[in-house]
Amino acid sequence: MRRLVWVAALLALPLGACDDGADDAAGQGATPDATGGQLVDAMPPPDAAPLLDAQPSPALDAAPVTPDVGGEPVQGVLEIVPGRVTLELDGPEPAVQAFTARRLPVQGDPIPLDPRAVRWRVEPRELGVIDADGVFTSAGRAGRGTVFATHQGDEAQAFVDVSSFEDVLGPGAPEDAPTRFLGPVDGACAPTPVYPEPLTAFPRNIQGVAFQWYGEGNDLFRVRFQAGDLSIAWYTTDDQVTPEGDAWEALKRNALDDRLQVTVAGVGARGDTVCEGPTFTIFVDPSLLTGAVYYWSTGDSGIMRLAQGDTAPEPVLTPAVAPFINCPACHALSRDGQRIAFTRTSFPPFGDLATSQIEAPSELNYDPSGVVGYLPSFAPSGDRVVAESGGQLVVRDVEDGAELDRLPGIAGGQAGSPDWSWQGDRVVAAMTDGGFGGIVTPQGVNLGSLFIWRNVEGVWSQPELIVDRAGADQSNDKPSFSPDGSLIAFERTGDNPGGTAMGDSSARLFITRGEGDMPVELQRANREPGLGNSWPKWAPTDRRGRMWLAFSSQRDYGHQLFNEGTDSPTPQIWVTGIDPHAEPGTDPSSPAFWLPYQSLRSGNHIPYWAVYDKGETGRP
Repeated sequence: MRRLVWVAALLALPLGACDDGADDAAGQGATPDATGGQLVDAMPPPDAAPLLDAQPSPALDAAPVTPDVGGEPVQGVLEIVPGRVTLELDGPEPAVQAFTARRLPVQGDPIPLDPRAVRWRVEPRELGVIDADGVFTSAGRAGRGTVFATHQGDEAQAFVDVSSFEDVLGPGAPEDAPTRFLGPVDGACAPTPVYPEPLTAFPRNIQGVAFQWYGEGNDLFRVRFQAGDLSIAWYTTDDQVTPEGDAWEALKRNALDDRLQVTVAGVGARGDTVCEGPTFTIFVDPSLLTGAVYYWSTGDSGIMRLAQGDTAPEPVLTPAVAPFINCPACHALSRDGQRIAFTRTSFPPFGDLATSQIEAPSELNYDPSGVVGYLPSFAPSGDRVVAESGGQLVVRDVEDGAELDRLPGIAGGQAGSPDWSWQGDRVVAAMTDGGFGGIVTPQGVNLGSLFIWRNVEGVWSQPELIVDRAGADQSNDKPSFSPDGSLIAFERTGDNPGGTAMGDSSARLFITRGEGDMPVELQRANREPGLGNSWPKWAPTDRRGRMWLAFSSQRDYGHQLFNEGTDSPTPQIWVTGIDPHAEPGTDPSSPAFWLPYQSLRSGNHIPYWAVYDKGETGRP
């Protein structure tokens, strides 16, 4: 028999509150969301459709309220605590939750309020009732509404979500699967989880996450997800499960204020014994993953696009859709996603920089013959690109390829891998006297240090050293500005005279503020040495929480792709969450997740992210 679960999730929100940043429960420095009703998550989840009308109506206006008795004036923003709560109905008894209210002064500790000094109400009243002591009692039906707390003329709101869920039987799971997990528990025979890594942070709109494990002799599995008081299990005979649907959305919403705990159990290895492993934790961040990632695919010999919400990549510039364009590579997208720049990298021609509109990428803006440029980067206006040409950074017009400017260099130095900041005021690039890597193309800078050029009233400054080589065998390359301009991610490799680009397993990710600070290794994202973590690129951000940094990596993907220890790894796109509020000098990353729905048969590189919206026509 399946167990029916009713859930009520309440998101508290003051009017005019501000997010001041706080560490998450695991000490990883996660950006706070709506916990305690802070403004950073001031709207209900946009992807969750209401089940009951939450708008005021004559019936709702008549809903019972408690009086605002006032009292001595209290300064500070009004807040409801807890900020979000999940109530589970397990039988006929109603679920009950006590709420309190408090004021947040500009300075000092929060000031608790007597619940009876606050006026409470719930809309619509069919959802439940809340008494004068701030105690909410669910009416036992599905729906969505709002809880209000009023004190001395100020009002705080709480969005209320009441849903019903059942445990999920996957394909092949027998109807009596839940009853097979009632025996004695032993951890010695438990399945071994292999993906995702504990403490991984996911965006709240993530889909396609395949939780994977080795069965260790078991043949029926239960994966239980716990978010607050909400518990939902998936049963399967497979060695992986991909949660989806309303149940997955509810778990992610409820995990925003806490964490998502995952426990994998199996039966079959030892008779009736339930082989249950330890619980591990993942985090759901309030920040969304948006736009599309454009990456270079070895299997498709060109540039592919994987848009958020799509379940498969599509070709943009490959022999399948543009056979007359010779090996388009080293690409970049404008920040608004409307234009693409790339280099033709086969004979003939070789090294020609081309640009086009993303709606018709094979229709070039100009004849690129003789317009040499590698690893371009767009100005935020989208009308210019900067690219390496002959060891110099050259600015060109996107429409006709004309040279507009050259950034100053250093005698004997060669610059490459530029990135134009999202604000347009700076360019960061690698510079070296050791030449370029790659057999046939400047795929990277050997023995490079990082420099910044600043644009002051239209004039580029002399380059400023921000990250020097720490030793003769190190090289810094592929710098990339974060969307807010506060951070620069880059890769660092060991000595590699043959080239530093796609095949260097020594590549690791670092981050710097570009202000003379000591670079910090992204150890959680790197996981361990030798995984070839390279080509970092930032996704657009909605500033709700973490920022998302994509990169190419030669690590294993659970048990679906084995790279580690092989002579010919297949790099894939991975994404790490970067906490913008982490203390300077500390690692702001989280363990990385595999970007769902990319191709496992091709090596994937240069994950350039840009704004993208298909709309009703299927075109941006």
